[in-house]
Amino acid sequence: MVFLNSLLGCIPSKALLHSTEVYQQALHGKKHGLVGAEKITFDVSAMLANKDKVVAQLNKGVEYLVSKRGIEIVRGLGRLDKPGKVLVRSTGGERTLETKNILIATGSSVVELPFLKFDGETIIS
Repeated sequence: MVFLNSLLGCIPSKALLHSTEVYQQALHGKKHGLVGAEKITFDVSAMLANKDKVVAQLNKGVEYLVSKRGIEIVRGLGRLDKPGKVLVRSTGGERTLETKNILIATGSSVVELPFLKFDGETIIS
């Protein structure tokens, strides 16, 4: 299994999306009896820290499950070299992995925020 870094797609996006959804729900909390809800603010640094925590937890979980099944984790940038071969470059040098099957999992697709639509100018994806 080749990893470049930690998760960089759907998981961080979903963690941030969840934080913004919680913010939106709280912002409109007056109708549910929450006093002062319309004055609620958010802390981007705290949202990003929470996202990093979620990513770290999921990375550890994936690494545990993979290693438990005897699958080697190789960190680096992988490139399909020849049929059945992946060339991996890392800070430690280059290595060629040979395998019968290769699975490429990019892991994400674009998600538009329900309250902040893509307009092609300010919000672009």
